[in-house]
Amino acid sequence: MSGNTAATTDASTETESTVATECGHTTAKDDAISVPGVGYLCRTCHTPFPISQWESVIDKRSQRLRTGETVHKRTWLVGLDACGRGVYHDTGENVLRTLVPKYHRAFEPDVDGDERPVRTTPPRHGGSRGRIVESPDNGVLVEVARDPLDGHHYRRRDLVELVADRALEEDWTALSAAMVDGLQADLTSYRRGGRHGAYPETAVETVLNEYSEEYTGE
Repeated sequence: MSGNTAATTDASTETESTVATECGHTTAKDDAISVPGVGYLCRTCHTPFPISQWESVIDKRSQRLRTGETVHKRTWLVGLDACGRGVYHDTGENVLRTLVPKYHRAFEPDVDGDERPVRTTPPRHGGSRGRIVESPDNGVLVEVARDPLDGHHYRRRDLVELVADRALEEDWTALSAAMVDGLQADLTSYRRGGRHGAYPETAVETVLNEYSEEYTGE
């Protein structure tokens, strides 16, 4: 979330048990969430939609290479960042895309109004611009940030290392089941000797302990 706040806080509304938040509300201190660089947000505005309400895959497409091989690409949900924004990985472009509902008040500081709705890939033979992807509030999703991964082609290890670092450093709200599965598979492969070179084993295990109730470390 950017430093521009949705509303100006009013310290006069605070009491010993409440706090005026940067999203324009007064809430119990126990329900206020401190976001570095932003301030306090109420829980509803901080994470207005649980991860279960975000589409797990918003785009699928296939590309036939000159070699005759067909490559399948998709844009899938990695997790929710500290402000409850959806972080998706586009395997075709190998970038992390941060998406938000365009018209929800919790994300007003992220949106300048000029963003176009996120659409699926148009059909190969034309005739359509692609489906508009629906947001958790039944509106439209827009892209507010784009972070390329290292390298032009997707490698699971690159994504694992990036997420293991950012989820902890930025205090992400949640990880998707698909991302947790990817972390577990990658860590298991490394421990079985299938990986070589430096590997953030401790960070990956910490993320799994933090974001996956099923992870046992075995």
